Amino acid sequence: MTDLALAPRPRRRPPPVRVLSPALVLRSLPPAPVLAVALLLGGAVLAQAGVPLPTGACCAGATCSLESEAACATLGGAYQGDGTECAPGLCALPPLNHFQCYDIKRTKFDRVAVDLADDFGPSTVEVRRPRQLCAPVNKKGEDPTAPDDPDHLLGYEIRRTSARFERLVDELVTDQFGALALDLRRPDLLLVPTAKDVSGPAAPLDPPMVDHYQCYKVRGDRRRVPGIAVEDQFGTDVTAVKKPRRLCLPVDKNGEGILDNAARLMCYQTKPGPRVNKEVWFANQFGGGIVEARRARELCVPVEPDECPAGVRFEDRGLTVFDCDTGLEWEKKTAGNVNDLHTWSATGAAPDGTAFTTFLPAAAAALGGTACASPYDCTSSDGVTVSCTTPPPDGCWRLPEIDELQTILLAQFPCGTDPCIDPIFGPTASSFYWSATSRSFDPGSAWGVLFVNGDVNGGLKDFDFHVRAVRGGS
Repeated sequence: MTDLALAPRPRRRPPPVRVLSPALVLRSLPPAPVLAVALLLGGAVLAQAGVPLPTGACCAGATCSLESEAACATLGGAYQGDGTECAPGLCALPPLNHFQCYDIKRTKFDRVAVDLADDFGPSTVEVRRPRQLCAPVNKKGEDPTAPDDPDHLLGYEIRRTSARFERLVDELVTDQFGALALDLRRPDLLLVPTAKDVSGPAAPLDPPMVDHYQCYKVRGDRRRVPGIAVEDQFGTDVTAVKKPRRLCLPVDKNGEGILDNAARLMCYQTKPGPRVNKEVWFANQFGGGIVEARRARELCVPVEPDECPAGVRFEDRGLTVFDCDTGLEWEKKTAGNVNDLHTWSATGAAPDGTAFTTFLPAAAAALGGTACASPYDCTSSDGVTVSCTTPPPDGCWRLPEIDELQTILLAQFPCGTDPCIDPIFGPTASSFYWSATSRSFDPGSAWGVLFVNGDVNGGLKDFDFHVRAVRGGS
């Protein structure tokens, strides 16, 4: 093996910072309508006087546009400041949580009619009573911060009063547990963003960072998954998925909009959890009060994005690129991080270099999700066939195995294009990129790919080389 050159380490660009909109702040300061009107009138006076209004990035959900502060307020967006520009990741929403849902003691509720619109069309429903409280949950240690997330969901029983729902057959749904073919029978729940407090009256979410959801009862493929460790604000447990229960779609309620239309939830009936019998205060758009959470009976997990359009190999998803052939989701590099270099190991052989301790956590924070904590124990003797004691996890960000890294080459060695990769992946260095696969005959080295020509080679683990994160798999 020929040692590969050590390149200088560039400075890294810090991750984007979310800044709350002055319009959102105004909503919590009475008299908000007076202040908002003053803001709009002030802009109008400046415009009539011929003074150009300063503009900046305006985040309306995950969409960014250049607006004046007043225009951003009318859009209900978050103004990022005068002179700011739209940049990748600036308006990225937090990754959608998993939720564990508790049935609640029947409580009084004044029924109300609301208009809903999701991917299956518009409708009017009667909201009847709260049925379940869904708390962010840390599933199998994938997101230890989830139990502290303030964005809960309170599920209300609903009944359609217009636009009869026609049953949908064989809808394909894919999540971390795999793919399901399901029939959607009828809508039965509206999940509403809700603040919760166990010690006293809850302060409303300002603003909510999760959508409303309309949930449809399902029937179809079966699924059983035992031994799922869960942790939320009510405690810890080990539960088991018993069968699919509901598919929940982001829904526009009364014209308020949708933050992320791709962020769906698949909810499963689970083994009943231990009795909690806990009174909690809540606050949402329907008001506030106290509900009594009894025991967990459902687990809701994020649905994987829809399949790619026909004939498309790579799909640009903003900060990432999805490979429609392999099911892998790849980090898209930028001019600010393409030249970052990292070591595979700090101690000679173990996966404790900056690629694992620094790069992956930072990539997960920027792209959404978590960095894998599972052991990296895959090896290969030839850079083609990979053997793993523990298979690579699917739902978290990791380094690719050597066979996975080769799937994004334009051609095998010798590749006639430099760099040997589709431009959709963003800027790519014509150099060596680490894989997570160790060389079985030399524990101090790992396999990688030279994207200058597609060559598969090895590098000493204490050397600095390029990295690209990946998650998922078919």
